[in-house]
Amino acid sequence: MITISRLWLTAITLIFGLFLDILGVLHANHFDPPIVALATNVFYLICLTITAVAFREPRLPMPAALLNLFAVIVIPVTLHAVHTAELIGDNDTWYVTALAVLLGATAVRRQIFIAVAGTLILAIEIIVFGGWAFIPKSGLTGAILLVAACISISIGLERADKAIVDLQEQTNNEKREILLTEATREEHRIRIERAIEKVMPTLRLIADGTKLSKSQREAASELAQQLDDEISGGRLITEAIKKSVKNARARGIEVTLIDEVEADNLDRENFDALLEIVVSAIDSVNVGRIKLIAPKNERYTLRLTATRPGVVTPDLDLKLGER
Repeated sequence: MITISRLWLTAITLIFGLFLDILGVLHANHFDPPIVALATNVFYLICLTITAVAFREPRLPMPAALLNLFAVIVIPVTLHAVHTAELIGDNDTWYVTALAVLLGATAVRRQIFIAVAGTLILAIEIIVFGGWAFIPKSGLTGAILLVAACISISIGLERADKAIVDLQEQTNNEKREILLTEATREEHRIRIERAIEKVMPTLRLIADGTKLSKSQREAASELAQQLDDEISGGRLITEAIKKSVKNARARGIEVTLIDEVEADNLDRENFDALLEIVVSAIDSVNVGRIKLIAPKNERYTLRLTATRPGVVTPDLDLKLGER
């Protein structure tokens, strides 16, 4: 996400707000009693400090934002009620720009609705207390522009943050895909190495020119089928599945095992429970062909189909588990 130094942003906001607040303190003698005017200065400084300093998250909590809105209502009403000078000038209306700073900070901290509502309330108060001719002296125009600029900054920062988060998520997904692909390749390499270890004795006999007996040829054929199952079947291969598949082939059934899913954090306990259902289904088939697959990009974990010879539509089609 975009990282603007919060320390500098807080310092600038507080310094500017404090400068305007001091202007109000220096003209407290224009109000009777002065203590009421000074109380508004203190209240404003508290609201500004909370908005600029408090809370770690970017979005200002709603109670704090509503406190700022309350300040926009109370401070102008209070000052106009106790004002005693002949005419309210720029210095006596310190609060207009000061409240604009407060509302601008509120907007930057993702409470745009409160900032807009506060600006409208402030404008209405200025017009009610001083009339339309009072607007140029009050500093209301500059206050509105300041809040509008802060709202634009807030929207821009929020959109930029969202774009960066999306980019980071895409990057993380790509990294995850790369890691999964590498893990899958490593798993496949290990399967092949294990298969080579098992078949090496038979390959040495063939390489030496030794003539294999019928039982040796049958054992070699069975071994080749088992190795094919282990390489293509991956995580589908358990002792129970091996036994069930062996018995099915002994009944003349063609069995195919395919594990398409890339290596991931597999819930092995749940997966084994699904394979127990698969074993029961395989044992119930007496003719035709069986296909067991752990499909990629499907909502289910396993699919088992059993089809009779010469029939296109499977007699048994089980979709097990959810992802």
